[in-house]
Amino acid sequence: MFSEGDHIDVAEDHDGRKRSFAHVRGNWPTYVYIPITFSDGFNNVIESFLKKSLQDVIPFQSELHLSLSRTVPIQYHWIQPLTASLMESITNNHKRF
Repeated sequence: MFSEGDHIDVAEDHDGRKRSFAHVRGNWPTYVYIPITFSDGFNNVIESFLKKSLQDVIPFQSELHLSLSRTVPIQYHWIQPLTASLMESITNNHKRF
């Protein structure tokens, strides 16, 4: 599960994203988000716009999301309990508009 040796960050391996905190063995970057899906036509418009104007600044991401939290480090054994707690909270407090 955990690799041995020193960790070397290569931003190109992660679509140019950079860490907001240093890598620590045993910690996992975690955040809460809502996935956003658009029609293929809308995705094509966004991709075309980015290619023409901002391709060097903002790479096109086909899987967009809305972050509900900042990225925080947690330990591996906390992932399942955190996920279960969030799912329970969402299920029990779901309100319709």
